[in-house]
Amino acid sequence: MIYTKLLAPVLALLLLSCASSAPPSITSKSLIAESIDTLHQFNLHKELKQYKNILDGSAGVVILPEVIKASWFAGAETGDGVLLARRTNNQWSDPSFLTLAAASFGLQLGVQNTSILLVLRTPDALQSILKHQGKV
Repeated sequence: MIYTKLLAPVLALLLLSCASSAPPSITSKSLIAESIDTLHQFNLHKELKQYKNILDGSAGVVILPEVIKASWFAGAETGDGVLLARRTNNQWSDPSFLTLAAASFGLQLGVQNTSILLVLRTPDALQSILKHQGKV
């Protein structure tokens, strides 16, 4: 019983520390390299490589090479990534860097490490990301 009382605050601190910004070891160049590798991995996966068909008409894309989720009744997830916007000349913008952070509460337990490719299909979706997070 004492372990349960001590474990909850320790886990809460651990989860909150996960929600911080990128560690100093993550540089912009390494994040771009990891994002490129993530796209390569999506291309190799039989069921995921269809993202290119959706990407053709999109307004932008967010690539999060590593998103870590951890929970024990309360949960947190965090990850750093890049945002690319499609310009009017149909070329991609330079990368803009962003951080995903979220919290949750409910019946949950576990740790997960995943990659996310978020295709922004409309200009409104892109503007929503820019309004709340990043700049191109």
